Amino acid sequence: MKTRLIVPLAAMLMIAPPSAQAAMPACPAPEPSLVKASLGLSTTTVEPAARALFDAGLVAYWAGDSVAALHAFRAAQAADPVCALCHWGEALALGPRVHVAMPHSQVRPAWEAIVHAQSLARNASELERDLIDATRHRYGVNPMVSRRQLDVAWATAIRQLAERHPRSDAFHLLVREADAILGAVADG
Repeated sequence: MKTRLIVPLAAMLMIAPPSAQAAMPACPAPEPSLVKASLGLSTTTVEPAARALFDAGLVAYWAGDSVAALHAFRAAQAADPVCALCHWGEALALGPRVHVAMPHSQVRPAWEAIVHAQSLARNASELERDLIDATRHRYGVNPMVSRRQLDVAWATAIRQLAERHPRSDAFHLLVREADAILGAVADG
């Protein structure tokens, strides 16, 4: 029962404006295993520490704490340097959020993280490779491509993945985030 509550809570935290988030009652972070079970997203690694740190990164990300997520994903990489999804997590955490634009200083590190994830993806599951490929659309170092174009490309790729993997709550949550980012950009 607890696992069913995490996805809507994470979605509310991502889409709620900062003023509403501040008014939300503090609650302890869910257990990483609950988030993983709820979202159906697992990483291919033989290192238990990397898996636990990756899960902690997801918990932090879905709770809206990109800085803590980034630290956890980087620690997961240290535990397993060939964990493709751990590098994907770094790229995800460096990207834009609904009410936080992507600082220019994070563009190149995000791009490098997703390219590195792609280079490691040969040993990843099909779902992981699909997620990494889709997220590559979110970043680019070409200054002629606007942030909006990248966000639209990422939203389109994630939407297609959600259709191909209808049982993955993670993809559906990422679609909601992408749509919210596009809506925030259009409104702002």
